[in-house]
Amino acid sequence: RVEKSIPEPEKINEAVYKITVSGDIPAQDIFLENHVQRIIQLQGNTIFIKNKAENHDTRGLIYPFDNREFGEYLKSGPYIITESPKIRKIANELKAGENDAVRLAKKAERWVYNNITNKTLEIDFANAIQVLETGSGDCTEHSVLLASILRAAGIPARVVVGLVYTDTPENAFVYHM
Repeated sequence: RVEKSIPEPEKINEAVYKITVSGDIPAQDIFLENHVQRIIQLQGNTIFIKNKAENHDTRGLIYPFDNREFGEYLKSGPYIITESPKIRKIANELKAGENDAVRLAKKAERWVYNNITNKTLEIDFANAIQVLETGSGDCTEHSVLLASILRAAGIPARVVVGLVYTDTPENAFVYHM
C-alpha cells in the first residue's frame, strides 16, 4: 500500500522506502544491498531502504566490441535462448550495418515491443522461443526475448526484477521485470 501519490516518479533521484514485511523470512534477507540500494534502518519486520536512481550513459558504444569478459551475460539458458536459428536470424537482421551498441539495443527493444502484439498477463513465465512464436506476454516475456536477441547479437544482457511505482488503477508498487 502506498500512502501518498508520487507525482513525477521519473524525476526522483533518491527515495527512502518504509516497507513492512510479513512471514518468517527476516526483512534484511529479502532486499539486496548494492551501489544503488541500501538498508538504512531495521525495526522488527519494518525496513527502511534508500534507493538512488542510476543514470545510464546513453552515448554510443562502438559495436561490435570485445565482450569476452561478459561471458555469463552472453550464454543461453532455459528462458534466455541465444542458440535458436529464429533468434539468431532476428539478431542478425537488427545488427546488419550497425556500429553503435546502444542504437542496436534500442532497435532490439523496439522490435520486441512491436512484435509482442498480445500484451497480456495470462502467460506463465515463457521462454524466448515461446514468446517469439506466440507474440504474447507481459514485461517478463518482453525481457527474456530482448535479452535473447541482444545476447545473440553479441551484446551482454541480463533481466532485472524489481518494483515499479504506478498510479493506475491506484498508487502502488508492482512487480516488474
